[in-house]
Amino acid sequence: MKAFRVLVSVFAVADALRREKYCRGTCGHSWHNLPPVAEES
Repeated sequence: MKAFRVLVSVFAVADALRREKYCRGTCGHSWHNLPPVAEES
């Protein structure tokens, strides 16, 4: 489970960087508008 969370975090960072570079203001990808995930404690 911990490895999955790390992998999702890596993808989130990569997506944020890609969004800054390629999707600035003109992107229509629906996954950029997903609600934040609640942290489990």
